[in-house]
Amino acid sequence: MSSQPDIDDALREAIISRPDVILDDNDLMHAFLRDLGGEVADILRVDAVKLVLESVQNDNDPAIKRLGDVLSVAEPGFIDTYLTQGRGGGVRQVTLRQVQAADPAIYGESGDWIRSDA
Repeated sequence: MSSQPDIDDALREAIISRPDVILDDNDLMHAFLRDLGGEVADILRVDAVKLVLESVQNDNDPAIKRLGDVLSVAEPGFIDTYLTQGRGGGVRQVTLRQVQAADPAIYGESGDWIRSDA
């Protein structure tokens, strides 16, 4: 990776100061989610990338299905429980750990071969 940004400073500042412009752009948010499971995963040298959204919606919602396989939807509170493995307590900012079998609520059938998560 280069230490020099490939983006104009003014554009970078505009994006950082108004992230809602990107988050509200359906086409852009689609290309981001698609790239997470492809090029971004390759760059990070990981086998799988999943973004978990806590919502009262579920994976069967047509709007969620259109966002692709990289997105999983879970009930509110799922992330804290997942990260603490149900033990409660504080959630660390970064969690790296080995797993015997990844949670199928996040990884689906591919969870059988996942041995660590972050």
